[in-house]
Amino acid sequence: MDGFLQTPLGSSHDAHGSKMAPVSTASSSSDQEQPMLADIGTEIRRLASNMVTKADLQSLTSTLTASLTSAVTALRTDMEAQGSRIQALETQAQTTRRQTSAADTALTRQGNMLLALRHQVEDLDNRSRRSNIRVRGVPEQEGTENAEALLTGLFRQILGGEAPAEIRYEQAHRALRPRLREGDPRDLICCLHSFPLKERIMRTARTRPTWHY
Repeated sequence: MDGFLQTPLGSSHDAHGSKMAPVSTASSSSDQEQPMLADIGTEIRRLASNMVTKADLQSLTSTLTASLTSAVTALRTDMEAQGSRIQALETQAQTTRRQTSAADTALTRQGNMLLALRHQVEDLDNRSRRSNIRVRGVPEQEGTENAEALLTGLFRQILGGEAPAEIRYEQAHRALRPRLREGDPRDLICCLHSFPLKERIMRTARTRPTWHY
């Protein structure tokens, strides 16, 4: 059975039993730590160069503040311009409303005036026709040349002894419509100077349905 030889700690022997010098661990570890420290320093310097400083933060804050101030100023200017335009539109709308109201009032007043004028014209027209007499059934060949003479003879026949010595006319003529070859003749229309005479003639003429002249 082979034997096992134990060597004391802190010393070493060669195969011939001679004593060997101990190995130095301090020198080897220091040689390994120097590159590691150099790498750590380089990394620290790199990180330090990439770190954001207070000056960088202040510059960024100033830039952001200036940008926000410019945007807010532009927005305020645009809002003021919009407000001015809206105020101008409101003023114009109020002016238009007042003008429209005034126009409506004027149109209503003019409408009332036109209606009053129409009534006056109709009244004047009716009054101007108060002395008119329309005679129907006189043949076209009768009284065509001298309608006043024919009407005077007819009115004197109607009035009889109450007829005045002279009957004056404003005008006397056939109805203003085309002459028909066949059918009823055109009416004879006259306007007397005297309205009471016209009333006497009409009152007497109504006593008979037909007069032969």
